Amino acid sequence: MFRTPKLIGALALASVGSVAWAEQYVLSTDFGLYQPATLKATLNGVPVALYHNANGSLDVTSLVKKGKNTLTVEWMPGKNTNSFNKSSLTFGARNGSQWKTLLNRVVEKGTAAGSTSFVFMGNPSAAPKPGKIVVSGKFSQSQPAEFEVALNGEVVASMNTDGNTDLTPFLKAGKNVVTVKYTPGKNTNSFAVSTLTVGQQVGDKWNSLLKWGLGHADTKPGSFTFPLYR
Repeated sequence: MFRTPKLIGALALASVGSVAWAEQYVLSTDFGLYQPATLKATLNGVPVALYHNANGSLDVTSLVKKGKNTLTVEWMPGKNTNSFNKSSLTFGARNGSQWKTLLNRVVEKGTAAGSTSFVFMGNPSAAPKPGKIVVSGKFSQSQPAEFEVALNGEVVASMNTDGNTDLTPFLKAGKNVVTVKYTPGKNTNSFAVSTLTVGQQVGDKWNSLLKWGLGHADTKPGSFTFPLYR
């Protein structure tokens, strides 16, 4: 059967439009100096990221299912001391050079603590197998601090200077729990931050699963827990 060029072109466009291209899924945070906040992300019921006053990025492609997924974001703002400052968490998908923002949660002056859930249809691209998990500390002289890190109830690291510890040999199959106790010292420069990071190697890149920054807004000791899965 003969088709006119116009009809052939229309069929070709319909075919291209129906293709669902595989995508890479990324979480990232951007914290304002004067808008402290804690941001947590859970994907399909599993906590995947925890950030406190420290910018980070996490490729979650390997955790996205083909089809329906649910991302839940929780936020707990600290005291805003500059109304122009904001902190945010962004979740999006990348296909080659094309990027689309799927969710953007902004914390600013007047924002109350809360959470939101977002349902999206996933079509994940092939992702490298996750590798070793390392905890590291990066400290500023103007923001003394100490972090004590326990894994499944056993202390594996105590840090007050730059350094890192490979957690991989201590991980068991399934769920593991990281407990961090932190003690901030006196901040002498409002721009200074000391940060604890739990990162995972994925291919030739590092993912920030957890980043906890201590700065001028953090004046009291505290603790938190976060799960790791193998």
